[in-house]
Amino acid sequence: MQANGVVTDTWTGLEWLQDANCISSQYPQYDQNMKVGDGKVTWQQGLTFVKGINQGTYANCASGHTDWRLPNVHELQSLIDFGAGEPAMAGKAYFNNLASDFYWSSTSDENDPGSFASFYITGAGSTWRAWSVSMKTGESTADDKGGAPVIFTGFRGYVLPVRGQTKGVAAVAETGQKSCYDVDGNFISCAGTGQDGEMQAA
Repeated sequence: MQANGVVTDTWTGLEWLQDANCISSQYPQYDQNMKVGDGKVTWQQGLTFVKGINQGTYANCASGHTDWRLPNVHELQSLIDFGAGEPAMAGKAYFNNLASDFYWSSTSDENDPGSFASFYITGAGSTWRAWSVSMKTGESTADDKGGAPVIFTGFRGYVLPVRGQTKGVAAVAETGQKSCYDVDGNFISCAGTGQDGEMQAA
């Protein structure tokens, strides 16, 4: 269901910004990464942009609300319909500017909260990465946040803000994440970060 720039998922009760790439459509200058203006940003830039929506800095993406957040990985996964083919996003007709690519979640990868080297030695994940979900294939992957340990060019993803609490017919399960991490994977205070850990602990 869509109204006033917001798409309401009647199954989960969550409300999504209808413009699925508002950085590119409204504030392309915010994105100075690689292909400038395409809306693909680092994880921290995604969190900062959503915070800026709520503070009025990027009001054109607010649709009248000031309580947007970057969705956690389970919330993003709730948009996927694996029977839909490609793109795999359920209800895609209700959204504008949907990218058939990966969207950031606010959830860090806690599979292995150890050192940067642990990934290259063991293949395990670590907290310098965050989860993202492809709206094309439905795939979920843990990608680097763009911090100091990154030896490549760094991952860039799209941003789709969400608001409200899951209370629908198909309530979204919590991730269980209670901690927050910076782009290098270090523990930080959750206050004001907009990360999954802050929202789950609230």
